[in-house]
Amino acid sequence: MFYYTDSFGPDRNALGAAITRTLQLGQQTLEAVIASHQLANFEGSIISRFLSPTQYAVFHSSRAVTLNNVKVYMMTERNEVPDFDKGPVLAMHVSLKYLMKLMDDPRATHIIFVPWDERERDSFRADNPTAIAIRSEEHTSE
Repeated sequence: MFYYTDSFGPDRNALGAAITRTLQLGQQTLEAVIASHQLANFEGSIISRFLSPTQYAVFHSSRAVTLNNVKVYMMTERNEVPDFDKGPVLAMHVSLKYLMKLMDDPRATHIIFVPWDERERDSFRADNPTAIAIRSEEHTSE
């Protein structure tokens, strides 16, 4: 099953809704992945706004953290996650080329795509007409 945020760019609420959906889907497998192009994308990432300082430190240093009983791995194009068995993959601001690679990964039970720009979102929607939109309103900032 494919999901996507119906927005683009650094939309904090959209990313929060995508993380929430990823963790909900991860309850089935107790594992999930957040994928981005490179480790630098996780530096000062808006993901840190959704984790406690301790959780973020663990996630950043070990490239994995447990949230709501789901072990969440950090993955990039160069750093695959050999310990990841199967579960949802949150594709955060990745290129369409890398997204296709993630979609072809047999370990991915679901793909949650957070596009960086409108063109990527629209292309994904056109290529995946049955994909489910995740609205930013599904997560509201504190």
